[in-house]
Amino acid sequence: MVHFQETVRQIENGRYEVNMPWKIEHVVLPDNYGLSLKRLESTTKLEKIGYLDKYQAVFNEWLQEGVIEEVPQKELSLPVAHYLPHRPVIKKTSSLSFMKIRPAFDGSAELLNQPSLNDCLEIGINLIETIPSILARFRLYEIGVISDIR
Repeated sequence: MVHFQETVRQIENGRYEVNMPWKIEHVVLPDNYGLSLKRLESTTKLEKIGYLDKYQAVFNEWLQEGVIEEVPQKELSLPVAHYLPHRPVIKKTSSLSFMKIRPAFDGSAELLNQPSLNDCLEIGINLIETIPSILARFRLYEIGVISDIR
């Protein structure tokens, strides 16, 4: 929590940004362009089932909302870069006539004998452990209220 409090800042568009919690003596991440490209190429399978456009639409929406940003052209030619591979996750809805698609990012992807992004970051607190008590509190009252930051 200290790292968050020390590095959080509000950027021009009103959103907040925080530095990654790097381990103090972390090694330099390897260039994993090849691995990430193979993952990206595997998403072309979505075209066969008619979901490639829907998958791309998620990224377009995130780009428009400022959740992600394009890498500046000058940074594309840097000698070392590390990419965050992703894969599609398709979830069937209860009606089975509609499926939702979203990207799942893989910070654990690693090259042979090389560290992953997750290997270089501090481990945060496990928020999953708080879920049972949160769910139990929802049973106390007739109405439960939830929200999202959107």
